[in-house]
Amino acid sequence: MSLASEAPPAPARFVALDAARGAALVAMVVFHCAFDLDSLGLAELGVDTTPSWRWFARLIAGSFLALAGVSMVVAHRRRIRWDAYFRRLAILAGAAALVTLATWYGMPRKFIFFGILHMIVVASLIGLVFLRAPWPVTLAAALLALLVPSLLASSLLEPSLLAQGDVAWPWLDAPWLRWLGLGTTLPATLDYEPVFPWLFPFLLGMAAARLALPRFAASAAASWQPLAFLPRALAFAGRHSLAIYLIHQPVMFGTLSVVAQLTVNASAVPDEDRPFIEACRTTCLARGGDGRGCVAYCGCTASELKKAGLWMSVLADRLTPEERQRLGVAMQVCARTGSGGNQP
Repeated sequence: MSLASEAPPAPARFVALDAARGAALVAMVVFHCAFDLDSLGLAELGVDTTPSWRWFARLIAGSFLALAGVSMVVAHRRRIRWDAYFRRLAILAGAAALVTLATWYGMPRKFIFFGILHMIVVASLIGLVFLRAPWPVTLAAALLALLVPSLLASSLLEPSLLAQGDVAWPWLDAPWLRWLGLGTTLPATLDYEPVFPWLFPFLLGMAAARLALPRFAASAAASWQPLAFLPRALAFAGRHSLAIYLIHQPVMFGTLSVVAQLTVNASAVPDEDRPFIEACRTTCLARGGDGRGCVAYCGCTASELKKAGLWMSVLADRLTPEERQRLGVAMQVCARTGSGGNQP
C-alpha cells in the first residue's frame, strides 16, 4: 500500500476558509454600522470622506472577492459540478436583484445597480475560463484586469485625443456600460464594484488557490476544526455569509433609524414641528442625504416656511400655485446655505 493511499482524503469543505469569510463578514458589519451611524447623524465619523474608511471598505470588498475566487477553485477542484455551480449562481443573481430592487425602492437616487453581489455573479461566469488554467495565466489575467482602467486613461492608447484634453473613449461613459467601470464619471450609488478593476481580487484568489491548494489540502490546516467559541462563530458566519449579508443591514439600519428619531436633535425641535421634521428627514434620507445634513436642512426649511407665512398651509396640504412657488424659494434658501448636505 502506498503512502498516497494511506493519506486521509481532503475534506469537502475547509473550515479555515469559512472562518476567513466570517472574519471578512465581521469587518463588513463594522463598516456598515459606522456608515449607518454617520448617515443617520448619530456619530460624526466621516465614512464617506475619510480616506482610511474608504480603504477599509475596499479591503473588505477585495477580501470577499478573493475568497470567492478561492472558493470557486475549491468547490470544483476535482471536477466541475455543474448543478452546484448553476444553483449557486442563481441564488447569487437572485440576491443581487433583490438588493437592486430594495435600494431602488428605498433610495432611488443611490440605488445599487452593480455592487459586490453583482460582481461575484459576473466574476463567477468569467472564472469558468480560468478554472483549469495554469495559475500564472490566471495571475496575468488578474493583473491585466487591475491595469485596464489605467491603460485606457493613459496616452498609450489615444495620445492625440488626450493631448487635446478630450476623453479617449467617451462611449464608455454610457449608463448601460457603467458595470464595466471604465468610464470617467463615478456614478452615485451606495455600493459600486465594477468588473474593472474588481475582477483582479477574484482572479488573484483563483490563482492563489490553484497554486497552493494541493499543498494545503494535504496539510493539517485542511482538516482544522475550531474548538474555541470565536473561531467557531466565525466559521458559522462564513457558512451563512449570504443570508447574514442580506439581513444584517436592513435590521441594523432600521434599529438605528428608530434610535435616531428618538435622539437626534429631539430636544431642539418643538413638538408642533416634529411631524414635519421627521417626514422631511425620512424623505431626505431616502434620496441619499446624510443624517445630520437632513436634520439641519429640514429644520431650516421649517423656519423659512414660517417666515414666509406658509407653515399652516403646508401642514394642511392646501398650497395654491403661488404658494408652491414660494415654497420652492424657501427650500432653495436652505439648499444654498448648505444646511442640507445632500438635501433632496
